[in-house]
Amino acid sequence: MNEKVQAFLDDDNKEIWQYLSENKIDELLETLPPSEDRQGLHEIVHELLSNGTSETLDSYGLDKIKEEYGSFLRNLTKLIFSFNLNGNHQDKIELIEDKIKQGIPRVIEVVLTEASAYPTRKANQAILNEGVEIRAVLNSLMYYYQQTENVDLLDFFSVNRTKITLALLGGHKHILGHDLIESAKIKESAGDNQAALKFYTLTRNSLEDEIHWFAESPEMGASEDDTIMLNSLKEAYLSIDRLGNAEEEAEEKCKIIDEILNREYVDMFGEFDEDEDE
Repeated sequence: MNEKVQAFLDDDNKEIWQYLSENKIDELLETLPPSEDRQGLHEIVHELLSNGTSETLDSYGLDKIKEEYGSFLRNLTKLIFSFNLNGNHQDKIELIEDKIKQGIPRVIEVVLTEASAYPTRKANQAILNEGVEIRAVLNSLMYYYQQTENVDLLDFFSVNRTKITLALLGGHKHILGHDLIESAKIKESAGDNQAALKFYTLTRNSLEDEIHWFAESPEMGASEDDTIMLNSLKEAYLSIDRLGNAEEEAEEKCKIIDEILNREYVDMFGEFDEDEDE
C-alpha cells in the first residue's frame, strides 16, 4: 500500500479498513457494534460480509443528495479501496460501483441546478458544499481507476468531476485547466479523439484570456497556480494542433506562455505583509 492510499485510509474508521484489507474478517465483525447499535457504514460492512449484499446501502438513495452525502460517498470509496487490497471481494466492489454509478449523475444534476440558481433565486449553499465534497471524492475514485487501469470508469468519473468543476470552481483557473486537460487525455487514451478535442478546445477557450494579465505586466511572473493554468493552456494549444485543428496563433501563444513561465515569480502580497509586520 503506497503512502497516498495509507493517508486516504487514515481516519476514524481506519481499524475497519485495516482489518478488511488484511482479510481479518472475523476480527472485523467482532469489532463492529451489536446489531441494535449498528447503522450506516457499520451496518453496510456487516451486511456485505455476512450476506454479500446490503439492504442499508440499497435504501440509502445515492441518487438523492442530502446532508453529509459526500462523507458517505467517501466511505464507500474507502470500502472499494479496502476490498481491492483484500483481493477476494471483487463482487462487492462491483456492487458498490454500480450503486455509485447509478446515483452520481442524478446528484450532480442537482448540484448544477443549484449552481445556476442566481439571479432567479438564492442557491442552497449546503448543496453546493456537498458538490465540492463530491468532487474531492471523485478525485479519489479516479486515482483508483487509474491504478486498476479501468478506462471506462475512469472516463465516467472524470467527466462527472469536470461537470462539477465547471459549475462550482470555474473561477479557479488552475483547477479548471487541470481537470479539463485530464478529461481530454482520458478521452484520447480511450480512442475518442473527437471528445478529447472538445475538452482541449474548452480548455483553450476558458483560459486564453488569462494571458493578457501577464502581457500587460511584463514584470509579473507566474505563481504555482498560474504555472498549472498556463501549462494546461499550452497543452491545449499543442493538442488541438496535434489532433488536426491547428490555428495560426497557437505557436505564437505557446512562445508567450514559455516566456511567462521563464519569468521570476515575486510574491508581492507576501512583501506587503512583511512591510506591515515591520
